[in-house]
Amino acid sequence: MEPEPRGSAPRSDRAPGPSDAELVSSARDGDRGAQRALYLRHVGLVKGLAYRMLGPGEDARDLVQDVFVLALGRLGRLEHAQAFASYVASITVRQAQKRYRRRRIAERLGLAGRDEQRFDALISPDCPPDVRSELESTYRALERMATPLRTVLLLRRVEGMQLTEIAEACDISLATVKRRLTQAEQELVRLTGRGPESGGGASRDLPVRAVRGRSVRRSRRGGRA
Repeated sequence: MEPEPRGSAPRSDRAPGPSDAELVSSARDGDRGAQRALYLRHVGLVKGLAYRMLGPGEDARDLVQDVFVLALGRLGRLEHAQAFASYVASITVRQAQKRYRRRRIAERLGLAGRDEQRFDALISPDCPPDVRSELESTYRALERMATPLRTVLLLRRVEGMQLTEIAEACDISLATVKRRLTQAEQELVRLTGRGPESGGGASRDLPVRAVRGRSVRRSRRGGRA
């Protein structure tokens, strides 16, 4: 089993040394040390998002590298230098969506075999049996959802993002987030058979504490990715 990715704390008061704003300023001037410091400080956050959006494997590892190439190459688009964590998370979400769509298309065309998710790698080993069963059912349902619905549900119920944060990360309106989330929760009920009367479905959050390496809350107000 692959090592579990750990979410990192993007807030500057949890990391020693220069603030994100100071590192971004130096990185914009070509300081390689500042660029590496930003990578080391936030790679856990990006790995966690990639891991849960794409599943464990080479695709998620490649995404992490691509995200930082894009993020460091586009620092001029970052409106608030202290919001690098939010900025890099947005890039991760959008790039993961693109990769996931390409994967699904390749599978439908028979150009790639279906990559069965290793659900045991996504669920905490300390998870109680009933919660593990629910999480496995949920992950299988997510794999059958349309990419836009799958994305908002993951970001809301697993990553714990606020609706406004999801809108920023996906570059969509708040109204669109709400509409997609409602559709995703209805689809989750349909696919799992767990409605309000059975204690599951849209009536409660997914058991996120049982998910490996869940990302921590990010600072808001990033630039456009």
